[in-house]
Amino acid sequence: MQAMALSLPIIGVGVAAGKMASDFEDAMAKIVGLVGISREQTKAWEADLIAMAPQVGKPPQELAEALYFVTSSGIDAAHALEVVRIAARASTSGLGEAAVIADAITSAMNAYGASNLSAAKAADIMTAAVKYGKVEADALAPVLGMILPLASALGIGFEQVAGALA
Repeated sequence: MQAMALSLPIIGVGVAAGKMASDFEDAMAKIVGLVGISREQTKAWEADLIAMAPQVGKPPQELAEALYFVTSSGIDAAHALEVVRIAARASTSGLGEAAVIADAITSAMNAYGASNLSAAKAADIMTAAVKYGKVEADALAPVLGMILPLASALGIGFEQVAGALA
Protein backbone atom coordinates (compact mmCIF):
# COMPACT_ATOMS: atom_id res chain seq x y z
CA MET A 1 0.00 0.00 0.00
CA GLN A 2 2.83 2.37 0.85
CA ALA A 3 4.57 1.65 -2.45
CA MET A 4 1.34 2.47 -4.28
CA ALA A 5 1.03 5.76 -2.41
CA LEU A 6 4.51 6.69 -3.64
CA SER A 7 4.10 5.30 -7.15
CA LEU A 8 0.87 7.07 -8.09
CA PRO A 9 2.23 10.63 -7.73
CA ILE A 10 5.37 9.67 -9.64
CA ILE A 11 3.29 8.14 -12.42
CA GLY A 12 1.11 11.28 -12.47
CA VAL A 13 4.16 13.49 -12.87
CA GLY A 14 5.41 11.27 -15.68
CA VAL A 15 2.09 11.42 -17.50
CA ALA A 16 1.93 15.21 -17.14
CA ALA A 17 5.51 15.58 -18.39
CA GLY A 18 4.75 13.35 -21.36
CA LYS A 19 1.65 15.41 -22.21
CA MET A 20 3.61 18.66 -21.99
CA ALA A 21 6.31 17.27 -24.26
CA SER A 22 3.69 16.07 -26.73
CA ASP A 23 1.92 19.45 -26.70
CA PHE A 24 5.26 21.20 -27.27
CA GLU A 25 6.03 18.96 -30.25
CA ASP A 26 2.55 19.57 -31.66
CA ALA A 27 3.00 23.34 -31.42
CA MET A 28 6.37 23.12 -33.18
CA ALA A 29 4.87 20.86 -35.86
CA LYS A 30 2.28 23.58 -36.60
CA ILE A 31 5.11 25.95 -37.39
CA VAL A 32 6.50 23.49 -39.92
CA GLY A 33 3.16 22.43 -41.39
CA LEU A 34 1.19 25.67 -41.43
CA VAL A 35 3.85 28.37 -41.62
CA GLY A 36 6.33 26.51 -43.80
CA ILE A 37 9.42 26.99 -41.65
CA SER A 38 11.95 24.21 -42.18
CA ARG A 39 12.17 21.35 -39.73
CA GLU A 40 15.86 22.15 -39.22
CA GLN A 41 15.02 25.70 -38.12
CA THR A 42 12.29 24.55 -35.75
CA LYS A 43 14.65 21.95 -34.24
CA ALA A 44 17.12 24.75 -33.47
CA TRP A 45 14.32 26.84 -31.99
CA GLU A 46 13.17 23.95 -29.80
CA ALA A 47 16.44 24.03 -27.86
CA ASP A 48 16.27 27.82 -27.64
CA LEU A 49 12.69 27.77 -26.33
CA ILE A 50 13.51 25.12 -23.74
CA ALA A 51 16.46 27.24 -22.55
CA MET A 52 14.32 30.41 -22.58
CA ALA A 53 11.46 28.92 -20.54
CA PRO A 54 13.01 29.25 -17.06
CA GLN A 55 14.40 32.68 -17.94
CA VAL A 56 10.97 34.12 -18.72
CA GLY A 57 8.88 31.97 -16.38
CA LYS A 58 6.79 30.34 -19.08
CA PRO A 59 6.56 26.70 -20.16
CA PRO A 60 8.10 25.74 -23.52
CA GLN A 61 4.68 24.89 -24.95
CA GLU A 62 3.40 28.43 -24.33
CA LEU A 63 6.55 29.82 -25.94
CA ALA A 64 6.07 27.52 -28.94
CA GLU A 65 2.49 28.75 -29.33
CA ALA A 66 3.75 32.34 -29.27
CA LEU A 67 6.41 31.43 -31.82
CA TYR A 68 3.67 30.14 -34.13
CA PHE A 69 2.02 33.57 -34.16
CA VAL A 70 5.34 35.33 -34.62
CA THR A 71 6.45 33.17 -37.53
CA SER A 72 3.03 33.16 -39.20
CA SER A 73 3.05 36.96 -39.15
CA GLY A 74 6.12 37.04 -41.37
CA ILE A 75 8.66 38.19 -38.78
CA ASP A 76 11.99 36.89 -40.01
CA ALA A 77 13.71 33.95 -38.35
CA ALA A 78 16.56 36.09 -37.04
CA HIS A 79 14.18 38.19 -34.92
CA ALA A 80 11.45 35.66 -34.11
CA LEU A 81 12.86 34.45 -30.80
CA GLU A 82 13.41 37.99 -29.54
CA VAL A 83 9.76 38.81 -30.23
CA VAL A 84 8.75 35.64 -28.36
CA ARG A 85 11.00 36.63 -25.44
CA ILE A 86 9.41 40.09 -25.27
CA ALA A 87 5.89 38.63 -25.45
CA ALA A 88 6.73 36.08 -22.75
CA ARG A 89 8.11 38.74 -20.42
CA ALA A 90 5.00 40.85 -20.94
CA SER A 91 2.92 37.76 -20.23
CA THR A 92 4.84 37.03 -17.05
CA SER A 93 4.21 40.58 -15.87
CA GLY A 94 0.47 39.89 -16.09
CA LEU A 95 -0.43 41.13 -19.55
CA GLY A 96 -2.02 37.86 -20.69
CA GLU A 97 -1.06 34.74 -22.61
CA ALA A 98 2.22 34.93 -24.50
CA ALA A 99 0.60 33.84 -27.77
CA VAL A 100 -2.04 36.58 -27.56
CA ILE A 101 0.59 39.19 -26.81
CA ALA A 102 2.84 37.91 -29.61
CA ASP A 103 -0.10 38.14 -32.00
CA ALA A 104 -0.83 41.74 -31.01
CA ILE A 105 2.84 42.77 -31.09
CA THR A 106 3.36 41.33 -34.56
CA SER A 107 0.13 42.91 -35.81
CA ALA A 108 1.45 46.29 -34.69
CA MET A 109 4.90 45.67 -36.16
CA ASN A 110 3.40 44.63 -39.48
CA ALA A 111 0.99 47.57 -39.59
CA TYR A 112 3.64 50.20 -38.83
CA GLY A 113 6.73 48.44 -40.14
CA ALA A 114 9.29 46.67 -37.98
CA SER A 115 11.76 49.46 -38.67
CA ASN A 116 9.29 52.01 -37.26
CA LEU A 117 7.95 50.01 -34.32
CA SER A 118 10.02 47.46 -32.45
CA ALA A 119 8.56 44.54 -30.54
CA ALA A 120 9.75 46.09 -27.26
CA LYS A 121 8.06 49.42 -28.03
CA ALA A 122 4.84 47.70 -29.09
CA ALA A 123 4.82 45.68 -25.86
CA ASP A 124 5.42 48.84 -23.82
CA ILE A 125 2.50 50.58 -25.50
CA MET A 126 0.23 47.58 -24.95
CA THR A 127 1.28 47.38 -21.31
CA ALA A 128 0.43 51.04 -20.78
CA ALA A 129 -2.94 50.59 -22.50
CA VAL A 130 -3.80 47.64 -20.29
CA LYS A 131 -2.53 49.34 -17.14
CA TYR A 132 -4.21 52.70 -17.60
CA GLY A 133 -7.22 51.56 -19.54
CA LYS A 134 -8.23 48.79 -17.16
CA VAL A 135 -8.70 46.48 -20.12
CA GLU A 136 -7.45 42.93 -20.48
CA ALA A 137 -4.83 42.27 -23.13
CA ASP A 138 -6.84 39.27 -24.31
CA ALA A 139 -9.68 41.65 -25.19
CA LEU A 140 -7.41 44.33 -26.65
CA ALA A 141 -5.26 42.13 -28.89
CA PRO A 142 -7.92 40.93 -31.38
CA VAL A 143 -9.26 44.45 -31.83
CA LEU A 144 -5.77 45.77 -32.50
CA GLY A 145 -5.24 43.15 -35.18
CA MET A 146 -8.34 44.34 -37.01
CA ILE A 147 -7.92 48.11 -36.81
CA LEU A 148 -4.16 48.67 -36.94
CA PRO A 149 -3.75 48.27 -40.72
CA LEU A 150 -6.40 50.93 -41.32
CA ALA A 151 -5.09 53.20 -38.56
CA SER A 152 -1.58 52.96 -39.96
CA ALA A 153 -2.81 53.75 -43.48
CA LEU A 154 -4.59 56.82 -42.09
CA GLY A 155 -1.43 57.98 -40.31
CA ILE A 156 -2.75 57.28 -36.83
CA GLY A 157 0.05 56.12 -34.53
CA PHE A 158 -0.04 52.94 -32.50
CA GLU A 159 0.16 54.97 -29.28
CA GLN A 160 -2.97 56.86 -30.27
CA VAL A 161 -4.89 53.73 -31.21
CA ALA A 162 -3.94 51.91 -28.01
CA GLY A 163 -4.75 55.00 -25.96
CA ALA A 164 -8.14 55.42 -27.60
CA LEU A 165 -9.02 51.77 -27.05
CA ALA A 166 -7.89 51.92 -23.45
